[in-house]
Amino acid sequence: MEATSANMLSSACEAANPEAETWISTYTQDILAAKDGATIEAYTRILKRFAEWLSARPGNHDQFHPQAITRTAIEFFLDTLPSSSYKKQARAALSGFCRWLQEDHLLLGRNPVRGVSIPAQALLAPRELSGDQRYVIRDLVEREADLRGKAVFALGRLRRVPCERYLLAAARCSPREPQDWMDDRWA
Repeated sequence: MEATSANMLSSACEAANPEAETWISTYTQDILAAKDGATIEAYTRILKRFAEWLSARPGNHDQFHPQAITRTAIEFFLDTLPSSSYKKQARAALSGFCRWLQEDHLLLGRNPVRGVSIPAQALLAPRELSGDQRYVIRDLVEREADLRGKAVFALGRLRRVPCERYLLAAARCSPREPQDWMDDRWA
């Protein structure tokens, strides 16, 4: 399946951007040939995706020109990628390609990838509990009445309900009914 999609991407890139295909295949032969096969395939796929994306930008007239690679283009392209790890891999692939264009072919005045950072992926904030979730957690607290059950529950080892630590905090902070069975020793 991946080989088929890679072949389709390759043929689409060749048809739409023969100049991009030439630059990428030359770079692959000159620089990437010494790398692992999976790295070559991944970097080539990223470079083709970037070339296709860049040629579709306003002012490029569906053509790929290495001189059109700018820091802004790199940053906007990286913003289109789904994950932090994929962005880092794309940044590495583009950095090597741009360095090659700069040093070996003198097409870029400086490496536009230089100084482009990938921000850390933001952690998701905890969500509020629904009424049913509050019921479940309070019911679990009530059922685990023995000292061992309270300790296991307080330590977040109870695996019956997801987000147990957050749920525990919500159960402890319920305005309706104090949770006097748990003191600071178990928190």
